[in-house]
Amino acid sequence: MPKLVKEYIQKYMMDLGIPEAEVADRCAALYLKYGTTLAGLVTSGYKICYDDWHSKVHAPLDYQTMLHPDVLVREILCSIDLPKYILTNADSSHARKCLDRIGIRDCFEAVFDFEWAQSTGKEQGALSEEFPVLCKPQPKIYELALKAINCKAEEVIFMDDSIRNVASAHNELGMLTVLVGRDGPVPGADVCIPTFHQLPNALPSLFTPKQQQQQQQQEQQQWSSSRSSSSSSSNIDSDSRDFVVHAQILGVVQAAAAAMPFQPVCTTH
Repeated sequence: MPKLVKEYIQKYMMDLGIPEAEVADRCAALYLKYGTTLAGLVTSGYKICYDDWHSKVHAPLDYQTMLHPDVLVREILCSIDLPKYILTNADSSHARKCLDRIGIRDCFEAVFDFEWAQSTGKEQGALSEEFPVLCKPQPKIYELALKAINCKAEEVIFMDDSIRNVASAHNELGMLTVLVGRDGPVPGADVCIPTFHQLPNALPSLFTPKQQQQQQQQEQQQWSSSRSSSSSSSNIDSDSRDFVVHAQILGVVQAAAAAMPFQPVCTTH
């Protein structure tokens, strides 16, 4: 899916009049500098209708063949007895389709998506000429998400598959961060896990002993499945990683992952 989205983005850039020979490099440069290619294009002065952008970049995707239900991811999420939230740079339609297809949308209290970020950013005066599009890894988007769930930065665990997103959340706001898709250590990430399936082993204090044992057994079964199934799970993980888990954290959050001394407390909003 990421490769196809990139192709659609580059085609859109060519439709804006950017020479084909320059598109790939400019796409990468804008993404790295501004958080998303869309944010970079808008900041650079291009007039883009956001609905049109998303209709060309995400709407053509074949979600039915690219994504499949992931029972293990759902069971892990359901085993965390805390409010959970999605914070994504994607538009609401794309986020909803991905979550529905994977089978985890009802695991979350709310989804803070592209539309929410721009609307809230405008209301809160967070948009400017320098940042006309609000997105990760801009610290302001984390601040607004924390305000929306009525939490302090030290009271959440932020999980993402982007090094710069977790680094920003960790370094700028002091969040406890989990980087998914990498083996550690990585600067800015308190915990690193190859896939979301390893979360129970990496943060056992999020789970009861019984839940942890069940997840370990399921993980072993996952590893014994066919290579093709494992490949599908990897694709699914990439679209289900960026979410915030709300918890009250007591103790020093910089401790090693295996002995992280915090006690989650469930609250309502």
